[in-house]
Amino acid sequence: MAQDSITIERIDQEPFVVRRGDRVKVWFHQGYFKPMQVIGISPTRNMIRVSSSDAVRKVGFEVFKAFVFPPDPEPAPPKQKGAANLSRIVSRVNAQNAPPGGCSEADFTR
Repeated sequence: MAQDSITIERIDQEPFVVRRGDRVKVWFHQGYFKPMQVIGISPTRNMIRVSSSDAVRKVGFEVFKAFVFPPDPEPAPPKQKGAANLSRIVSRVNAQNAPPGGCSEADFTR
């Protein structure tokens, strides 16, 4: 039976769960981490199979779970200037295009 997740616990950080399909950082040598995708987990051997997005063959390779780190959090997308709330836009367009005398019960869909 395959296991789909493994918990990695370290003294200096919070434990985190790695699941199949997650993106993680893999440590290769001092100061060099590479983001990769988890394609398999072996809790018995404490190994995680990862694959790089630029790899030709997607079979990946196995690394010990000690070399796997959580990915850096993605920065929040910048808020666009002049962005309006969709409900305000819909209310304004509905008010502009309302029939004379306003909407009746027949105009609504239930």
